[in-house]
Amino acid sequence: MIPRSRWLTWAALVVGPLLASWAAASAPDKGQAPPALVLPRSGQISAYDATGHEIDFKGSRQDGELQRGLAWPDPRFIVNREGTVSDALTGLMWLKEGDCFGKLSWPTAKARLADFNQGASDCRGQGSGYHDWSLPDLEQLASLIDAQADSPAAALKLSGFNGVGKEVYWSSTVYVGQMNVWTVDFGTGAIAPRSKMERHGLLLVRVETPGKNGLAANPAPAPAAPAPAVKAASPPTPAPRLVDNGDGTVTDTLTGLMWLKDGACLPAGDWQGALAAVNRLDAGQGCASLRRRYQDWLLPNAVELRSLTDLKRDYPALPEGHPFRDFVGVSFWTSTTVAASPATAWAVDFDTGALLPVDKAGSCRVLAVRSLTPPPVQPRRTAEKGGHLAVADKFVLPLDPEMESELRWPPSPRFISNGDGTSMDTVTGITWLTDGKCLGERSWTEIPDTFVKFNEKPDKYKCAGFTASKVDWELPTLAELRELVATASGDRAAWLNKQGLTNVQSSGVYWSGTATPLNLYFADAVTIKTGKAGNYPKSLKFFVLAKRKSEPRGKEPLLGLTANANDQTIRLTPKDALSLKVFTHTFGWRRPADFSFWYETPSHQRLWLTGLRAWSDKPVPVFKGPLFNLENYEIFRSVANGLAPGGYTFHFAVDTHPDPERQYPAHHYEVKLTLIVVPPPAASAGK
Repeated sequence: MIPRSRWLTWAALVVGPLLASWAAASAPDKGQAPPALVLPRSGQISAYDATGHEIDFKGSRQDGELQRGLAWPDPRFIVNREGTVSDALTGLMWLKEGDCFGKLSWPTAKARLADFNQGASDCRGQGSGYHDWSLPDLEQLASLIDAQADSPAAALKLSGFNGVGKEVYWSSTVYVGQMNVWTVDFGTGAIAPRSKMERHGLLLVRVETPGKNGLAANPAPAPAAPAPAVKAASPPTPAPRLVDNGDGTVTDTLTGLMWLKDGACLPAGDWQGALAAVNRLDAGQGCASLRRRYQDWLLPNAVELRSLTDLKRDYPALPEGHPFRDFVGVSFWTSTTVAASPATAWAVDFDTGALLPVDKAGSCRVLAVRSLTPPPVQPRRTAEKGGHLAVADKFVLPLDPEMESELRWPPSPRFISNGDGTSMDTVTGITWLTDGKCLGERSWTEIPDTFVKFNEKPDKYKCAGFTASKVDWELPTLAELRELVATASGDRAAWLNKQGLTNVQSSGVYWSGTATPLNLYFADAVTIKTGKAGNYPKSLKFFVLAKRKSEPRGKEPLLGLTANANDQTIRLTPKDALSLKVFTHTFGWRRPADFSFWYETPSHQRLWLTGLRAWSDKPVPVFKGPLFNLENYEIFRSVANGLAPGGYTFHFAVDTHPDPERQYPAHHYEVKLTLIVVPPPAASAGK
């Protein structure tokens, strides 16, 4: 019996309209029941030769050509307001931040998780409102891998995650023997067990259960998202799962795949030889123990081959009672190339169940697979060109090598001085009193009167640099105060002072405007240094960090775009430098949105900027997340633009997501400017 957690991620591919439509599309092999579970695609869309060069996928019979499995939703990942990302394929919700816990041993990671669920660790304020976070099991964690990406971390970053590094991350799945734990390397996509005492990263996940969402408060609702293709619930495992067909094949009734029974039936060899050996099998050649001829054998992709493993067993890592032969001490090739190192391919080590990269010139065993039920007709995912853009190089703007390739939004510093003793928060749009000490320590009930006196005689309080006119001040809500320090770690008060505020007290507690509904004599406050919130008697004297009352939401976000500090049409030669800067002012709007930056070439083609400051010929947001403010942020720079003569139109756009609960429709805001590239002047005679 395969463990319940093994298939937690993929389960909803099983029942309902999805399976019904598949079954109706094509009749299965005679007597074959529909599978209980449908595997997703690996994500690979390109084909490669044995030396790692990209080739035409047609006729290669590699993973990138066949794309076997359920197609991913588009978009697959939806960024939510409360610092989470929802996966429309699996139905899982992930913590958006991938680096807020640092690197920890596995026992320490579990302890930090417990603290986080109890509110003791703010973790940059992400995922606030939920207390049912967990370490993902291996299949949940592995579901994030995109086999097409040079690194899974980079792919997740483009999908809206923050801080996911090219490093190893823990799962909750313990390896046989209890001393090691399964991990995923988000630099390459490798899956292997490692010692519990090693130090690795954490990605937290939660499973949404109707009527039991684990809410500690009322988090901001997520934007409307497609219904998940997969729900986190396990299908029943058929009994028996693995059926010996008596003809040299084994049927997996869980996945609907048929496998060769004998692991040594086809000769071991290099990767190219493995593809050729499976092709010969269709002609009835190469496997003496196969006593029936089939015409549609393939080399399995990485998802298909891993589906055979049972992580609770080893030597071999196969389900109990399996009928396979010669699976000990060997690894088997997959048809999936390692995108980070395309001269290697993924192979499964059946001693442990690990997925590891192997040089394509090396030697592994070959196991052929065929599907008993044809998959539904699904659109082919087209290749992201990456460095092979479908646009001539002469039209591609080069990045200044001195400019950081990764776009870090929201940028630093967090606060923009208004020049009058107040500062605007670029993330929330809130205007704060810059001085965090000048209003002194007050009881909660004294604060309204303090604000009145401050408006009448501001000089009395000696707030640093304060010259603003009379303003309506108020206490921030608990959520606003916690969000103020959400992106910091260590001493958060010191961080705020470096980000543009002054005199924020590390040793102090700051009042929020949120009273306790069950006790009229208590209100919430936050220890800024740690970010920890507490409930205190209103008679206590704490510090005050004042904010302006929220501005009316009648104003719409304002966007700006300049080229070399000019927002009008400009003219440059190919040798001239080009600096592109963007500006946004949200006027307090707090909507999730997609930020996009692109330009049109003289040949009427378009190139979109990615979060890694590379150009894509496919529409892709440069950033997904909450609206925030930007003050003339340099989004791209070229030392010499190198563009062919002609007209180029640059666009900067923000698309806000709809919010049905508040009856906010989606909005599109866009600015553009034109660049005319002219030939350089001819050299003067005699020079």
